[in-house]
Amino acid sequence: MLKIKNLNIKSAEQELIKDVNLEVKPGEVHAIIGPSGSGKSALMMALCGLPFVDIASGSITYKSKSLLKQTISERSLNGIASIFQHPVEIPNTTNWELFCNILKHRKDPRSPADLKSLYDETAENLGLSVAHGFKAVDSDSMTHVEAMLNELLMSFLIDPNLLLVDDIDEKLEVSDKTKVALNIKNFIHTKRRAGIIFSKDKNVLKDIEPTHVHVIANGQIVLSGGIEILTRIEEDGYSELSTSK
Repeated sequence: MLKIKNLNIKSAEQELIKDVNLEVKPGEVHAIIGPSGSGKSALMMALCGLPFVDIASGSITYKSKSLLKQTISERSLNGIASIFQHPVEIPNTTNWELFCNILKHRKDPRSPADLKSLYDETAENLGLSVAHGFKAVDSDSMTHVEAMLNELLMSFLIDPNLLLVDDIDEKLEVSDKTKVALNIKNFIHTKRRAGIIFSKDKNVLKDIEPTHVHVIANGQIVLSGGIEILTRIEEDGYSELSTSK
């Protein structure tokens, strides 16, 4: 589904990602874990198509086509959904209106009644209130955890093939982290979708139960394996893992 080959990323002449290789297949959940400044967000931005980083060399292909030639909108329409730790605020727009505008852009053929039923059911499953759709997409109307759950809501409703998640556990209480993680896990595993989860929080990743774990340090993937790597990080820290072969 997704292949990253010999990828190098820079920003203002600074190397952020160095010769990264990664392949993600349907049904797989890849966790990329590392300390602050290790390159997680730079890789996420490159996958989303955000203009804050430059691809120096290498390739990213999605469904056998170059992702680098696709706009952010095209990537979304082709089945990639992205969730960031700081949700975008859209004043004077309700969550329901945002959802309707997203599906209008995607030319969704379903009736308004069917969409409202799906919206309400998905919101309820996420633990959001019945009035959630009437709340504005900004911090004055929603708490931070509601905003993060709203990101999940919009992503789940468009049903992407590949879900990208960047450090969404930031600012959340432990119980809220668990709620968010278990909802991500349920969506990906139940629907056999693929996911890449970027995080510093080992417990959040354990709740999601990734099929693959990669440690990134200084812009390079220094170790790859299964979920057992998360236990090794707890025991040895990043310094030991960074030198492991």
